[in-house]
Amino acid sequence: MRGIDEVEEADWCVVHSEGVMYSDQDRLHADMLEHIGSLPPNTLVTGQLIDKQNRYCGIHEQVFAVNMKKYRELGCPAFGNYETKHLELQSYHAADSIHDDYTPKMIKPAEASKTYETWTCGWNFVDVSLKNGMEIHNLPDKIRDQKTYLYPDDNTEALNKNIEAVFSIEPTDNLSQNQVMMYLLTKKLGLYGQNKANRPYAFKTRKSSVFVFNTEHLIPDPEWTDNNRFPFHKYLGPCAGLLEFGNTVAYGHCHDLSLVYYDINQDAIDFKKAFWERFDGDLFDIPKFAEEFQKDRPDIILNTGHSDKNLWELKRLLKEQHLAFSEVFQTLKQAPKKYMHINLLQDYSRLLKEVEGDQHTLFAFSDIFLGQNELTYGRHNLEHLFYSFLKEAAKYECLVVTGKNTSDTPISEFAWKLMGAFRG
Repeated sequence: MRGIDEVEEADWCVVHSEGVMYSDQDRLHADMLEHIGSLPPNTLVTGQLIDKQNRYCGIHEQVFAVNMKKYRELGCPAFGNYETKHLELQSYHAADSIHDDYTPKMIKPAEASKTYETWTCGWNFVDVSLKNGMEIHNLPDKIRDQKTYLYPDDNTEALNKNIEAVFSIEPTDNLSQNQVMMYLLTKKLGLYGQNKANRPYAFKTRKSSVFVFNTEHLIPDPEWTDNNRFPFHKYLGPCAGLLEFGNTVAYGHCHDLSLVYYDINQDAIDFKKAFWERFDGDLFDIPKFAEEFQKDRPDIILNTGHSDKNLWELKRLLKEQHLAFSEVFQTLKQAPKKYMHINLLQDYSRLLKEVEGDQHTLFAFSDIFLGQNELTYGRHNLEHLFYSFLKEAAKYECLVVTGKNTSDTPISEFAWKLMGAFRG
């Protein structure tokens, strides 16, 4: 807080850390004035609250606003540096979080004090406020969404290297070429599809299609599947297509079957949810259902290609196992379901937590480790991600993974055996 006590005439002082960027400073100024005007008069500070379990609440340094009159009345207290201490501090009640579970909308004083561990900055402003009966309110979404923070102390060497690389790029005089370069850069940095409209890095994204049917075979390695037929308790797979049908028919299922769907595309999750809630027809009625869904949700782009391939392949599998589509459909419809909006390549650990170690689980990853993702991550990185995924999946003895590897080779195998082949 060095220098804040030198601000003599202002009613409030807004502190911005080095590395904060805003999409519109004029709009930020107006929104900050509106927010300050909405706060209780007895307020010392407003900022991004960070309240993690078993640690004392702090205020992130990137941006916060201080009531200068209250600041002086309280003797110009220290902000509270990053340090680990165990101190007797004022207790508090936290409201619901804005996101995750550690960003409360506000905190207010509780009656008692107790020993807390400090860990992030701003903890002393929190303690002083609470001891003087003051609430602390988080910044509203309209302000949070206008900023991006560089986090200059994280990965500093790589960050500086990358910034130098960006500034060394020589634009061409061909606009189309520059647009392609921008597209590649945003994908490489993982920003494509992560747009937030008011952020400084905002850009228009292409809406991803929802694949009603799979572009690949439902059963990648039929010979392995025929030789390793066993009922599974849990199925993990993407929302696209009919993979859960094909694998249920090919392997069989247990009476306690449950389904875990994951997808990076929220539209695909919405379509899969609607399918299980509203569809109750024949196998070959699925294209008609997709057409009706499209009328209700014209904002979603449906890709209904490969329908003949998938429908007839599933019909053949049903015939081989002497099963009716309606029988398999009802089994899957009644099974408990969980939907996870995640990027498998970056967050496969969350999915693997759904695996129960002593029960057969089938994990279908389709063709996620190749195709367009090679453009985003690069072939070498995809191979590393696939190896890392297998290494973690191999911890589960009864887990079978199925799909295509980075060489476009169909695979179905116990994860630990695939990992063993890598090592061999």
